[in-house]
Amino acid sequence: MTLSELQDKANFWGEALQSLRIVEKIYKANYGEIHPKTCKVKRNISLLYLKSDLNQDALDELKQVEDLEKALYGVNST
Repeated sequence: MTLSELQDKANFWGEALQSLRIVEKIYKANYGEIHPKTCKVKRNISLLYLKSDLNQDALDELKQVEDLEKALYGVNST
């Protein structure tokens, strides 16, 4: 996560996305698909997609985040 944050600050968004995808795989293996840490990584991935002007990919990722958060916190959560 720290590496991806540093890459993001240096505007190396492609590398940051790759780092976050690795983190996502690790978190899914350790914590499972439905976990707050996994949601946070997926949200960060969507933000990097936005910075890279990949709007459709960002939207798709955010839809997954929304579904995961509904499973975690319930339908009525903000």
